[in-house]
Amino acid sequence: MHLAAGDPAAALKATSKATALHRAQNFARPEGTASQYIWWWHAQALNANKKTKEARDTLDRAYDFLLESITNIRDAGLRRNALNKVEDNRKLLQYWVKDGIKRKLPKERLFAHLAIESNLREPFQRLADTGLRLNALHTLERDPNLPRRRSHRTHRRRARDVDP
Repeated sequence: MHLAAGDPAAALKATSKATALHRAQNFARPEGTASQYIWWWHAQALNANKKTKEARDTLDRAYDFLLESITNIRDAGLRRNALNKVEDNRKLLQYWVKDGIKRKLPKERLFAHLAIESNLREPFQRLADTGLRLNALHTLERDPNLPRRRSHRTHRRRARDVDP
């Protein structure tokens, strides 16, 4: 917010408080935001204040938190969504790769987000599970022992039949 308003000093002050609090809480998962965002925003504030060395160290921490947040997502499609559909994740990752190339990081480190183990069966299992749940709902709707919900059309038809 402060950076967007053109006040990098205020941004640095705010993000420094946030990172100090996160560190004091032993990097516990914060409520309402993800750990990588705290550190990504701080890296941006450091860069805006021309503190390149600290910004790079902070960027490393933000990337590590990003990796931690997606490590247990075994479905490659869901992981891709987490990385590219969430704006801050996407921006962090784009900057990480661009900066990592400049820094000549090893490819294993630079692209660690692509090396997370995937379970190729998981998307199919999820699809099959969804199909089973939808079939179960359909079966419940047809069960004659259950009270039937009147459709909108049936309700209008009955009201019309009662009108004199």
